Amino acid sequence: RILVDLGRIRQAVKALDERQSVKVDASTKEIQLTAASIRNMTIMLGVAVLVLGLFSAISIIKAITGPLNQMRTTIMSVERDGDFTRRIDLKSKDEVGEAAQAFDNLAQSLQQTLGAVLLSAEKVASSARSLTVSSSNLASSSANQSASTSAISAATEQMTVSTNHVSESA
Repeated sequence: RILVDLGRIRQAVKALDERQSVKVDASTKEIQLTAASIRNMTIMLGVAVLVLGLFSAISIIKAITGPLNQMRTTIMSVERDGDFTRRIDLKSKDEVGEAAQAFDNLAQSLQQTLGAVLLSAEKVASSARSLTVSSSNLASSSANQSASTSAISAATEQMTVSTNHVSESA
């Protein structure tokens, strides 16, 4: 009887072992499916984050380089042409916008300063022309006065000779 009981216990243990193996296999498959699903979701999420990051980086780069290129083009044009009336048409409130506004203010200041220098140069040129005319008139007057003085001197010399001649005759 012990052998029969032992045989039944063995069969029961074997059946229990098989059931446990089936349950473990089912749990393992379920875990593997869950892990595969999580892995796939992680990969998709990583790709989505990567694509979103790439688009964000591109838009940030464009937001920075676009205004910088506009500033560079305007500054090079002012340098090339010397035209201080050109302005950078940039309305942003960030550091690039502040730099563009500072350039516009500098160009405005230079334009006003150069205008004042040009006006002063025109006044100096006008004064120089007036001085040239006055100098020419003064030279002409001096020449006339010199000629008159020479004539008076010659007349005085003749009178002196005549007076001496009259004095010797008397």
